[in-house]
Amino acid sequence: EVAYDPNLAVPTEVYVDIAYQAGDGDGSEAKPYPTLAAGTAAAGDGTTVHAAAGTYEEAGIEIGLGVTLVGEGTASVVVGTSGADYVFRVLGTLSSVTVTGNTGGDGVDCDGSAAVVQNCVIHTNGDRGIEIQDGATATIATCIIHDSTRAGIYVGELSTATVSDSEIYNNQYGVWGFERSDGSIVVSGCTIRDNTEEGIITWGQDLTLTTSVLHGNGGSGVAVASNSSYNAIVRIENCLVYENAGVAGLITKAFGGGTITVDIVNCTVTANT
Repeated sequence: EVAYDPNLAVPTEVYVDIAYQAGDGDGSEAKPYPTLAAGTAAAGDGTTVHAAAGTYEEAGIEIGLGVTLVGEGTASVVVGTSGADYVFRVLGTLSSVTVTGNTGGDGVDCDGSAAVVQNCVIHTNGDRGIEIQDGATATIATCIIHDSTRAGIYVGELSTATVSDSEIYNNQYGVWGFERSDGSIVVSGCTIRDNTEEGIITWGQDLTLTTSVLHGNGGSGVAVASNSSYNAIVRIENCLVYENAGVAGLITKAFGGGTITVDIVNCTVTANT
Protein backbone atom coordinates (compact mmCIF):
# COMPACT_ATOMS: atom_id res chain seq x y z
CA GLU A 1 0.00 0.00 0.00
CA VAL A 2 1.37 3.40 -1.01
CA ALA A 3 0.51 6.43 1.11
CA TYR A 4 0.50 9.91 -0.38
CA ASP A 5 3.19 12.06 1.25
CA PRO A 6 2.53 15.83 0.81
CA ASN A 7 6.21 16.53 1.44
CA LEU A 8 7.23 14.70 -1.73
CA ALA A 9 6.96 16.19 -5.20
CA VAL A 10 3.72 15.17 -6.88
CA PRO A 11 4.46 13.04 -9.95
CA THR A 12 2.85 14.13 -13.20
CA GLU A 13 2.72 10.55 -14.54
CA VAL A 14 2.22 7.28 -12.67
CA TYR A 15 2.16 3.87 -14.36
CA VAL A 16 0.29 0.71 -13.35
CA ASP A 17 0.62 -2.73 -14.91
CA ILE A 18 -0.74 -5.85 -13.25
CA ALA A 19 1.72 -7.93 -15.27
CA TYR A 20 4.66 -6.35 -13.45
CA GLN A 21 5.16 -8.47 -10.32
CA ALA A 22 8.85 -7.95 -9.51
CA GLY A 23 8.02 -6.45 -6.14
CA ASP A 24 9.93 -3.21 -6.70
CA GLY A 25 7.25 -1.16 -8.44
CA ASP A 26 7.72 2.58 -7.99
CA GLY A 27 5.16 3.94 -10.46
CA SER A 28 7.67 4.67 -13.19
CA GLU A 29 7.13 3.42 -16.73
CA ALA A 30 10.00 0.95 -16.24
CA LYS A 31 8.76 -0.27 -12.84
CA PRO A 32 4.99 0.27 -12.69
CA TYR A 33 2.84 -0.41 -9.67
CA PRO A 34 0.98 -3.72 -9.95
CA THR A 35 -2.33 -2.36 -8.57
CA LEU A 36 -4.54 0.60 -9.37
CA ALA A 37 -4.97 1.33 -5.67
CA ALA A 38 -1.21 1.81 -5.32
CA GLY A 39 -1.08 4.01 -8.39
CA THR A 40 -3.88 6.32 -7.30
CA ALA A 41 -2.54 6.48 -3.74
CA ALA A 42 0.76 7.80 -5.08
CA ALA A 43 -0.97 10.44 -7.22
CA GLY A 44 -1.77 14.03 -6.38
CA ASP A 45 -3.42 17.02 -7.99
CA GLY A 46 -2.31 17.09 -11.64
CA THR A 47 -1.22 13.44 -11.87
CA THR A 48 -2.26 11.12 -14.69
CA VAL A 49 -2.32 7.43 -13.75
CA HIS A 50 -1.87 5.16 -16.78
CA ALA A 51 -3.37 1.67 -16.53
CA ALA A 52 -1.92 -0.98 -18.82
CA ALA A 53 -4.01 -3.79 -20.26
CA GLY A 54 -5.13 -6.42 -17.80
CA THR A 55 -7.86 -7.57 -15.46
CA TYR A 56 -7.58 -5.80 -12.11
CA GLU A 57 -9.62 -7.61 -9.45
CA GLU A 58 -9.79 -4.58 -7.19
CA ALA A 59 -12.42 -2.35 -5.62
CA GLY A 60 -12.52 0.61 -3.26
CA ILE A 61 -10.15 2.56 -5.53
CA GLU A 62 -9.99 6.30 -4.80
CA ILE A 63 -9.32 8.80 -7.61
CA GLY A 64 -8.55 12.08 -5.88
CA LEU A 65 -9.36 15.62 -6.86
CA GLY A 66 -7.27 16.65 -9.85
CA VAL A 67 -6.18 13.06 -10.59
CA THR A 68 -6.90 11.37 -13.93
CA LEU A 69 -6.88 7.59 -14.31
CA VAL A 70 -6.84 6.52 -17.95
CA GLY A 71 -6.77 2.96 -19.24
CA GLU A 72 -5.51 1.60 -22.54
CA GLY A 73 -9.13 0.99 -23.54
CA THR A 74 -12.36 -0.59 -22.39
CA ALA A 75 -11.63 -3.81 -24.25
CA SER A 76 -8.28 -4.32 -22.53
CA VAL A 77 -8.55 -2.78 -19.04
CA VAL A 78 -11.18 -4.48 -16.88
CA VAL A 79 -11.57 -3.51 -13.23
CA GLY A 80 -13.76 -4.84 -10.44
CA THR A 81 -14.51 -7.43 -7.83
CA SER A 82 -17.47 -8.11 -5.57
CA GLY A 83 -18.21 -7.16 -2.00
CA ALA A 84 -17.27 -3.46 -1.90
CA ASP A 85 -19.38 -0.31 -1.70
CA TYR A 86 -17.88 0.77 -5.03
CA VAL A 87 -15.15 -0.14 -7.49
CA PHE A 88 -14.09 3.49 -8.00
CA ARG A 89 -14.79 6.60 -5.99
CA VAL A 90 -14.09 9.48 -8.35
CA LEU A 91 -13.34 13.06 -7.44
CA GLY A 92 -11.19 13.60 -10.53
CA THR A 93 -11.43 11.84 -13.92
CA LEU A 94 -11.88 8.19 -14.89
CA SER A 95 -11.40 7.29 -18.55
CA SER A 96 -11.23 4.31 -20.91
CA VAL A 97 -11.77 1.34 -18.61
CA THR A 98 -14.45 -1.29 -18.07
CA VAL A 99 -15.90 -1.41 -14.56
CA THR A 100 -17.75 -4.61 -13.70
CA GLY A 101 -18.45 -7.37 -11.23
CA ASN A 102 -19.20 -5.54 -7.99
CA THR A 103 -22.32 -7.56 -7.34
CA GLY A 104 -22.79 -6.09 -3.86
CA GLY A 105 -22.38 -2.38 -4.65
CA ASP A 106 -21.87 0.37 -7.19
CA GLY A 107 -19.55 0.53 -10.14
CA VAL A 108 -18.53 4.18 -9.76
CA ASP A 109 -19.38 6.65 -6.98
CA CYS A 110 -19.09 10.39 -7.58
CA ASP A 111 -19.54 11.90 -4.13
CA GLY A 112 -19.24 15.58 -3.33
CA SER A 113 -16.94 16.27 -6.27
CA ALA A 114 -16.62 17.63 -9.77
CA ALA A 115 -16.08 14.19 -11.26
CA VAL A 116 -15.73 13.18 -14.90
CA VAL A 117 -16.39 9.65 -16.16
CA GLN A 118 -15.74 9.28 -19.87
CA ASN A 119 -15.27 6.59 -22.50
CA CYS A 120 -16.05 3.84 -20.00
CA VAL A 121 -18.12 0.66 -20.05
CA ILE A 122 -19.85 0.04 -16.72
CA HIS A 123 -21.87 -3.13 -16.42
CA THR A 124 -23.13 -5.94 -14.21
CA ASN A 125 -22.76 -4.19 -10.88
CA GLY A 126 -25.07 -4.98 -8.01
CA ASP A 127 -26.79 -1.67 -7.36
CA ARG A 128 -25.95 1.37 -9.49
CA GLY A 129 -23.65 1.70 -12.43
CA ILE A 130 -22.83 5.27 -11.43
CA GLU A 131 -23.94 6.99 -8.21
CA ILE A 132 -23.79 10.81 -8.02
CA GLN A 133 -24.41 11.91 -4.45
CA ASP A 134 -23.75 14.42 -1.67
CA GLY A 135 -23.97 17.58 -3.73
CA ALA A 136 -21.73 16.28 -6.50
CA THR A 137 -21.48 17.86 -9.93
CA ALA A 138 -20.58 15.06 -12.33
CA THR A 139 -20.08 14.79 -16.08
CA ILE A 140 -20.71 11.44 -17.77
CA ALA A 141 -19.70 11.30 -21.45
CA THR A 142 -19.51 8.60 -24.11
CA CYS A 143 -20.19 5.72 -21.73
CA ILE A 144 -22.07 2.44 -22.05
CA ILE A 145 -23.90 1.52 -18.83
CA HIS A 146 -25.92 -1.66 -18.57
CA ASP A 147 -27.15 -4.51 -16.40
CA SER A 148 -27.10 -2.75 -13.04
CA THR A 149 -29.48 -4.24 -10.51
CA ARG A 150 -31.12 -0.84 -9.93
CA ALA A 151 -30.12 2.34 -11.77
CA GLY A 152 -27.72 2.83 -14.62
CA ILE A 153 -27.13 6.34 -13.25
CA TYR A 154 -28.43 7.45 -9.86
CA VAL A 155 -28.52 11.18 -9.01
CA GLY A 156 -28.96 11.90 -5.31
CA GLU A 157 -29.88 14.90 -3.23
CA LEU A 158 -28.60 18.34 -4.26
CA SER A 159 -26.54 16.77 -7.03
CA THR A 160 -26.14 17.68 -10.69
CA ALA A 161 -25.48 15.27 -13.54
CA THR A 162 -24.62 16.06 -17.15
CA VAL A 163 -24.86 12.93 -19.32
CA SER A 164 -23.96 12.99 -23.01
CA ASP A 165 -23.49 10.63 -25.94
CA SER A 166 -24.04 7.52 -23.83
CA GLU A 167 -26.06 4.31 -24.09
CA ILE A 168 -27.91 3.12 -20.98
CA TYR A 169 -29.81 -0.16 -21.08
CA ASN A 170 -30.95 -3.30 -19.23
CA ASN A 171 -31.00 -1.68 -15.80
CA GLN A 172 -34.04 -1.32 -13.55
CA TYR A 173 -34.06 2.44 -14.25
CA GLY A 174 -31.93 4.09 -16.88
CA VAL A 175 -31.46 7.39 -15.02
CA TRP A 176 -32.99 7.74 -11.55
CA GLY A 177 -33.25 11.04 -9.70
CA PHE A 178 -33.73 10.54 -5.98
CA GLU A 179 -37.23 11.04 -4.59
CA ARG A 180 -38.02 14.42 -3.01
CA SER A 181 -34.66 15.82 -3.95
CA ASP A 182 -33.31 19.01 -5.49
CA GLY A 183 -30.68 19.45 -8.19
CA SER A 184 -30.62 19.03 -11.95
CA ILE A 185 -30.12 16.43 -14.66
CA VAL A 186 -29.05 17.25 -18.22
CA VAL A 187 -29.13 14.46 -20.82
CA SER A 188 -28.13 14.92 -24.47
CA GLY A 189 -27.35 12.64 -27.37
CA CYS A 190 -28.16 9.48 -25.42
CA THR A 191 -29.98 6.23 -26.13
CA ILE A 192 -31.85 4.95 -23.08
CA ARG A 193 -33.54 1.67 -23.83
CA ASP A 194 -34.83 -1.65 -22.56
CA ASN A 195 -34.67 -0.83 -18.87
CA THR A 196 -37.21 -2.82 -16.87
CA GLU A 197 -38.92 0.32 -15.51
CA GLU A 198 -38.63 3.98 -16.54
CA GLY A 199 -36.00 5.22 -18.93
CA ILE A 200 -35.64 8.40 -16.85
CA ILE A 201 -37.43 9.00 -13.55
CA THR A 202 -36.89 12.05 -11.36
CA TRP A 203 -38.58 13.56 -8.32
CA GLY A 204 -37.94 17.25 -7.71
CA GLN A 205 -34.96 17.68 -10.02
CA ASP A 206 -34.95 19.92 -13.06
CA LEU A 207 -34.54 17.91 -16.26
CA THR A 208 -33.21 19.01 -19.65
CA LEU A 209 -33.41 16.24 -22.25
CA THR A 210 -32.27 16.85 -25.83
CA THR A 211 -31.49 14.87 -29.00
CA SER A 212 -32.02 11.53 -27.28
CA VAL A 213 -33.89 8.31 -28.00
CA LEU A 214 -35.89 6.48 -25.32
CA HIS A 215 -37.50 3.21 -26.32
CA GLY A 216 -38.44 -0.25 -25.14
CA ASN A 217 -38.46 0.65 -21.45
CA GLY A 218 -40.83 -1.25 -19.16
CA GLY A 219 -42.24 1.99 -17.71
CA SER A 220 -42.63 5.43 -19.22
CA GLY A 221 -39.86 6.82 -21.34
CA VAL A 222 -39.68 9.83 -19.02
CA ALA A 223 -41.45 10.30 -15.66
CA VAL A 224 -41.05 13.51 -13.64
CA ALA A 225 -42.68 14.26 -10.28
CA SER A 226 -42.54 17.07 -7.72
CA ASN A 227 -43.95 17.83 -4.28
CA SER A 228 -44.50 20.85 -2.07
CA SER A 229 -40.82 21.03 -1.18
CA TYR A 230 -39.29 20.69 -4.64
CA ASN A 231 -40.70 21.95 -7.91
CA ALA A 232 -39.39 20.88 -11.30
CA ILE A 233 -38.62 22.58 -14.60
CA VAL A 234 -38.59 20.21 -17.57
CA ARG A 235 -37.47 20.86 -21.14
CA ILE A 236 -37.54 18.06 -23.72
CA GLU A 237 -36.36 18.91 -27.21
CA ASN A 238 -35.63 16.97 -30.42
CA CYS A 239 -36.23 13.57 -28.83
CA LEU A 240 -37.76 10.32 -30.03
CA VAL A 241 -39.79 8.46 -27.40
CA TYR A 242 -41.39 5.26 -28.61
CA GLU A 243 -42.53 1.76 -27.66
CA ASN A 244 -42.25 2.27 -23.92
CA ALA A 245 -44.68 0.24 -21.80
CA GLY A 246 -45.68 2.81 -19.14
CA VAL A 247 -48.94 4.72 -19.01
CA ALA A 248 -47.49 7.20 -21.51
CA GLY A 249 -44.29 7.99 -23.26
CA LEU A 250 -43.93 11.13 -21.12
CA ILE A 251 -45.61 11.62 -17.75
CA THR A 252 -45.42 14.40 -15.16
CA LYS A 253 -47.22 14.61 -11.83
CA ALA A 254 -47.16 17.14 -9.00
CA PHE A 255 -48.01 16.20 -5.43
CA GLY A 256 -49.01 18.30 -2.41
CA GLY A 257 -48.93 21.71 -4.06
CA GLY A 258 -45.74 21.26 -6.07
CA THR A 259 -45.47 22.49 -9.65
CA ILE A 260 -43.88 21.13 -12.81
CA THR A 261 -43.17 23.49 -15.69
CA VAL A 262 -42.92 21.54 -18.94
CA ASP A 263 -41.64 22.66 -22.36
CA ILE A 264 -41.65 20.02 -25.11
CA VAL A 265 -40.25 21.06 -28.50
CA ASN A 266 -39.98 19.10 -31.75
CA CYS A 267 -40.34 15.63 -30.23
CA THR A 268 -41.86 12.45 -31.59
CA VAL A 269 -43.79 10.46 -28.99
CA THR A 270 -45.41 7.38 -30.48
CA ALA A 271 -46.46 3.77 -29.97
CA ASN A 272 -46.18 3.90 -26.19
CA THR A 273 -48.63 1.78 -24.19
